[in-house]
Amino acid sequence: MGFCSVGVYPQRKTVAHKGQRYGNVNMKHFQVKDIIYYIAVILLFAGCSFSSNGERIFFTATSKNGSITIKEGPPMFKSAVKGCAHCHGRDGKGGRSLDATGIKGPDIRYKTLALKYNGYLGFLEGKGEKILGGVDILIKRAILNGNGPGYKLNAAMPRWSMTDDDLNDVINYLKGLP
Repeated sequence: MGFCSVGVYPQRKTVAHKGQRYGNVNMKHFQVKDIIYYIAVILLFAGCSFSSNGERIFFTATSKNGSITIKEGPPMFKSAVKGCAHCHGRDGKGGRSLDATGIKGPDIRYKTLALKYNGYLGFLEGKGEKILGGVDILIKRAILNGNGPGYKLNAAMPRWSMTDDDLNDVINYLKGLP
């Protein structure tokens, strides 16, 4: 993993007591995670690099070609979600939640998804159906359209607007997660 992937999403801790002011800024909404995130973004623009485009997308929802947008999802998520790691954790193992919803992102490491999706592909093949592209195409459908293996993913999962190259970069990054 690249330099920026370490420690960007720590446990949420309040910086100031509710309503406390720091200069002209009301601190009741600022938390350590938020401050660290903005510092990480500043470091990114100050020369911080990622080991791959997939890692950059995973942590920042920004491709080497520019920002990646959420084409469908709750309005709050469109402004709050900063990339896959925001809900799925920096290690991809899941368990992180957005405070307002309590919904926790699942484990999206490739090895976990492959176990889940290979079973579904085997079920379809038993019925005489074949999905070209295998596990990778199912992951792409989940990212773009919110389609899980045989069901719709939770509405909290944003539907991203990404190029095929960016999708492949994210999938390759997921393949490298332990």
